[in-house]
Order: sequence, then structure tokens, then C-alpha cells
Amino acid sequence: MQKSNPTASIDTQIEIGLCQTIKQAADFQGVSVDDIIRSAALSTIGKPEVIPLTKIDQNCLANSLLNPSEPITL
Repeated sequence: MQKSNPTASIDTQIEIGLCQTIKQAADFQGVSVDDIIRSAALSTIGKPEVIPLTKIDQNCLANSLLNPSEPITL
């Protein structure tokens, strides 16, 4: 017996052009509109995990990892 996942519905008003763009993106990838929306949401959630660093920050981080300071004991 197969279990079904609970579902929810999203009702939103969007411009016709945006709706066409979403449908076109789904067609290009050969997936459903649901899949396109899911992919965009998961991509957005994953983005904060990547922290952009300047060259100075990159060097500082690398130096800290390569030359850690002694732990502070209380």
C-alpha cells in the first residue's frame, strides 16, 4: 500500500507574462509548473548557505584555518 504525501494549495495572482514565463521554463525543462516552483524555492533556500567573501576575507579565513589560535580556557 502506497502512502500519499499531504498536499497544500497555493493561490496567487501573477501577471500574464510571468505566468507564461513560468510555463515556458517548465516546457523547456520538460517538467511541470509545480517542479519549476519547487526548484526555485529550493534554490533560494540553498543560496544563504554560500557566503560570498572578499579576497581579504578569503585570506583571513584561510589563514585562520591554516594557523588556528590556541583555544581559550575559562
